[in-house]
Order: sequence, then C-alpha cells, then structure tokens
Amino acid sequence: YAFNVLSGLICSGDSFVSDNELVCTIQGKIPNILGLDMESCAIAQACHQLRVPFCCLRSISDAANAQAKQSYEECLVVAVENVTLILLRLLTEYRRNIDLTAVGVGL
Repeated sequence: YAFNVLSGLICSGDSFVSDNELVCTIQGKIPNILGLDMESCAIAQACHQLRVPFCCLRSISDAANAQAKQSYEECLVVAVENVTLILLRLLTEYRRNIDLTAVGVGL
C-alpha cells in the first residue's frame, strides 16, 4: 500500500475540528489518540447497547488544523480509495479464513 495502516484510539465529537489549539488540547488529554471522528460514536454506542460487535474502519482525510476544510476537499477521493482498498482486502481475507458453508452461505 502507498499509505499507513494504524490500529488504535479514535475520539469522536459533534463538530468538525479545524483548530490547532483544540487539537493540542485533545492530544494533551489523550496522548495516544490517532484521529478524530464525527460519525462513528453513535453507531458504536448503539452496537454496545445491543451487544453487537463493532469495528470502525476510517481513512483520515485532513489534519484537523486550520487547513482542514481545504485538505478534506482535496484528499476526500484519495481517502475513499484507500479505505476501499483496505476493506476489500479485509473481506477477501475474511472470506478465505472462514468456512462459509458451515454458516449456510453458498458463495
């Protein structure tokens, strides 16, 4: 891949972050944070309450700084392409590693 794949903590909020000072404040309180997200928290909470497994796959489209809006718009297509490649790879590996006939799926 021409990108980095990381696994770790993503924090969620209700606003688009484009302020360097806010990013530094968040990093000061949560030093191991890998990214900020606006969409996944509600889904994660619902899955937790319903005891449904949840996994979040994100592609970072901006640096949450003063140029965030501009970099988001410039990087959106590449971010979508990157996460699509990863998802296809994960699904291929998943399909390869399970016996689909055992769960009644005929693929």
